[in-house]
Amino acid sequence: MSTVKATNRWFVIVAAIIIQIVFGVVCAWSAFTNVLSDPDGAYQSTAPHSAWILSAGLFLFAQVLIWAGICSHFLW
Repeated sequence: MSTVKATNRWFVIVAAIIIQIVFGVVCAWSAFTNVLSDPDGAYQSTAPHSAWILSAGLFLFAQVLIWAGICSHFLW
């Protein structure tokens, strides 16, 4: 077994953990929406602004996953 294969395995494990953490934040967004859109709160954002933040995050998440899929093709 070569060390390159072992290094690639660890890269996949670390990347998968990072993806799951980011996806967990996206799934927990509903807990943050109430705090962000509270008119008397510290952030005083509106619901549409909060929705734009989530939309931008999901868009970037999808773009990074596409890029990671293309890059992983060349690692193997």
